[in-house]
Amino acid sequence: MASTSTNDSGSGSFYNLHNVKRAMRLLNDEDLATAKRMECLRFLDECVSKSTQSNHVHSSNMNDAISILKCVVRRFVDRKEMLRSLSIDIVRKHIAAHFECVKYVVGIISHRVLSSSTAATESSSQEKSEEIRLKFVALIGDIVSAAKLSQEVRPPFVADLIAILLRLLGDEYEAIKCDVCTVLIALSHTFKLSLPSMSAAVIDQALHLLAHRRSRVQIAGITLVEYMLINGGHERIQTLTGFREQNVVPLKWWFGGEHRINYFGALCRHPKSSVRTAFYRMILKVMSDMPQRYDYKTLLLSYVLSGLQDDNESVQHMMFDGIERIGQTHQHNEYNQLKREIFFEQEAEQITKQHLADDDDDGHRALPLPFRHRPCLGARVLIREHFARVVHAAIAELSDWKHECRAMALLLLRNMMVYAEEHCTQHTELLLTALHAFICDDTNQALAHIAQQCCALIASNVYPLIWVHFLADIAQHEYDEHWLTMLCLLISHCPPKRLHLVSAHIINLMELLSNLQLVPKEHNNNNGNNSKQSQHVLVAKAVHKVRNVMQKYGDIDNCNVNHDGDADFVFSSMSDSEYDGFHLEIFDETTSAAQENATDSLQQRID
Repeated sequence: MASTSTNDSGSGSFYNLHNVKRAMRLLNDEDLATAKRMECLRFLDECVSKSTQSNHVHSSNMNDAISILKCVVRRFVDRKEMLRSLSIDIVRKHIAAHFECVKYVVGIISHRVLSSSTAATESSSQEKSEEIRLKFVALIGDIVSAAKLSQEVRPPFVADLIAILLRLLGDEYEAIKCDVCTVLIALSHTFKLSLPSMSAAVIDQALHLLAHRRSRVQIAGITLVEYMLINGGHERIQTLTGFREQNVVPLKWWFGGEHRINYFGALCRHPKSSVRTAFYRMILKVMSDMPQRYDYKTLLLSYVLSGLQDDNESVQHMMFDGIERIGQTHQHNEYNQLKREIFFEQEAEQITKQHLADDDDDGHRALPLPFRHRPCLGARVLIREHFARVVHAAIAELSDWKHECRAMALLLLRNMMVYAEEHCTQHTELLLTALHAFICDDTNQALAHIAQQCCALIASNVYPLIWVHFLADIAQHEYDEHWLTMLCLLISHCPPKRLHLVSAHIINLMELLSNLQLVPKEHNNNNGNNSKQSQHVLVAKAVHKVRNVMQKYGDIDNCNVNHDGDADFVFSSMSDSEYDGFHLEIFDETTSAAQENATDSLQQRID
């Protein structure tokens, strides 16, 4: 294009002003060929570049550059997509050096994005090209980056940018959705937008991203929701979890229009591990950095714990480390409230280790994966505060008809018992009753294994006299082979020194079960029934452990000597007495087995 070529001679100017004005006139002529107009755009781009790179920039040259950019911005509404695309690229290239043009750029983008798409105006106003809308988002990102150098704390066009981005957040093109999420985070960070109303509005518009069919869009939505929750959008946690207080009845519910969706519940069970990883990172970030996290820790705690039972081992380890950090932060922030508990807990552990720990016990028992070590005190305190509320909900899920729900509920019980430790004592009867149905589930070995892990945790943390008393009462009413298997598992995982203290009660209970013909005999070992054989092996191991404990720590023959009101422990299936707490006093007048064994020692009765 010879007529629009640059001319650096004569006046010493970096371009010929006559040629620039002629190029601008040609660019505005929509009847001209597209190729000629594209050449004019490239020429104007070169002129603005020379104006920016010149060492001696005059104010008149700067005004000419802004006039050129204004002419280029007008091409955002051109009928030719090629011209619109190139004009956006040119403006992106020079927007940082000529930030004064932003007010014109924002107005044109607002016109192209926010205008209503009616039949009369759709062809002339609203942008239909997905690529152009994507470039609009990139241009807004450049404006936000350039605004960091501006002296204005919050320019007047920020509200327009938010409105444009929220409209584009609902675009059908997935790349636009992802880029809008990134730009919204950058815009909020640049202009320090932590207004609750703005953050809540962004989360409301981003809810559909969490249920999108593309994982990359879901991850972008999770990142956006995370930032907005930390910066003022905490009130939307109830919406994201589908939670509503029972005493709060909204008008939508009254007129039958309320719809609640547990977005977090769907994300924690997403089939893609990348989406679950992003979700659990968001939960850990919110639990760590959100200023209002203590008001919502009850709602978020179940999702934090669900990460410990994820199918991906890396997610499990990430969540365990994250819970440890949250617990240490909780212990540090609430030290004034926890210092007495910290002191007495350490003293209690020393006393327990001195009197109830074994000679070779260092206080660190084997825990199921992903627990690499005993959780810190802050994490244990944080979770056991809500154990009483969660345990009933988890046990209710054990009756669900879906196998996955039952497995998740059992894993949740197991993980919470690891953190609760001896504080699950008051729920021992409830837990053992719930585990009874799964302890010998031959149809699902995975559930049976998890239930056996739960029994091992109860045996390790709960004083054995409690579950011995409970099983003794069960033996009088509804005892079956599953209860016997549970008893053997509890004996097998109980610390030897604790087991020694109640060995007399256990022997009495085993004798009672033998009299009730619930303990399998050795001659029934070859009848082809695998369950009977495995149960016989469990009983043999339990009796062997009791015998070894008696040999190691001595024979405490206190089952027939009435030292105090709680020393005797004799059972009866015909007594009218009722079970009253932990003080069970029932007399057997129907069987003479106890009378025949009254003169035998505990070791002889075991044999």
